[in-house]
Amino acid sequence: MPKGRMRANHSCLWRSPCLVYLKKAYHMDKQIIGIAAGVLTASSLIPQVIKSVKEQKASDVSIFMFIILMGGNGLWTWYGVILKDLPIVITNAFAFLMDMTMLVLKFRYGDRK
Repeated sequence: MPKGRMRANHSCLWRSPCLVYLKKAYHMDKQIIGIAAGVLTASSLIPQVIKSVKEQKASDVSIFMFIILMGGNGLWTWYGVILKDLPIVITNAFAFLMDMTMLVLKFRYGDRK
């Protein structure tokens, strides 16, 4: 290395305030996207629940679809508990409850035409 030249310390670059902020913003954006996706997915059954309650009819709803969804959402909830990831737990627990609600409505209003 020639005399008078300093070697660049790249580790200092990664600790600069600007890059630290960008890393935090990137992490926060990932969380926001994940939470938004979970909320939208979990709330996707709300229109079907409302329609079934209003019309008191659920004969066209597939029982097996909601049983499979309950299994998947139950496993996602468990996975979130294992990871201690509250957004995964909350959104999938809500989706699980919506699946259960639809099954109850199916059994309550299922035979009505």
